[in-house]
Amino acid sequence: MGALKNHPGMWLRDDAADAINALEDKYGKIIINSAGRTVAEQQSLINRWNKGGAANRPPNLYMPAMPAASSNHVTNGGVAIDVYNFTSDRAKLNEFGFEWYGTSDPVHYTFVGRKSKPSNAKPKQWNPFGIAYCAGLQKIARFGGYRGEIDQIWGRGSAAGFAQWLRNNWGYRGNDVLGPVMWKAIQLWLKTNKRWNYTGKIDGIPGPLTRAALQKAETANYRELP
Repeated sequence: MGALKNHPGMWLRDDAADAINALEDKYGKIIINSAGRTVAEQQSLINRWNKGGAANRPPNLYMPAMPAASSNHVTNGGVAIDVYNFTSDRAKLNEFGFEWYGTSDPVHYTFVGRKSKPSNAKPKQWNPFGIAYCAGLQKIARFGGYRGEIDQIWGRGSAAGFAQWLRNNWGYRGNDVLGPVMWKAIQLWLKTNKRWNYTGKIDGIPGPLTRAALQKAETANYRELP
């Protein structure tokens, strides 16, 4: 675990911390809102999200990875940061090996290593739905124009395709960001299709019933769709 020398109390895995320190040696200090976290700290964010309310929704809080131990802020020694200037600092962060997560969590960057040190391994990323996998949802996203791989990596293409599928079929009128409006469309889908056994409200709050039904739909669509 390495300290971020310009950000007292913040830390990351040693190589990720070294990358941030080197970035700031070259370009100056950037604004980092959050770096490595304990499981308890991540769970606190999950509890806030589940509580709901404007203070616990974008732009104040983007949906945290669930369960807590799956977050890249926690796992692998802590390899993720949330930054304030997530657009203007992107080129700097990319140069030093941090990959932007995308519009569903625009402040989030994950350390995947400097390009000068190539690796055959794909970066590990969490999906934003709070369920175990997302390959089935990626297959659904193909009906909305997604043409990427079915690789469990929920990037911008997956998000855009899934959002377009919801627009085409379930009355979604928002952008690609996973928030209460999109969750309402997802809940409508889950409740209308009796296979998914969703009996909860269409309220935009992704509680345990919503996530259980979504996991069931995810698994079935992965198995059944080409």
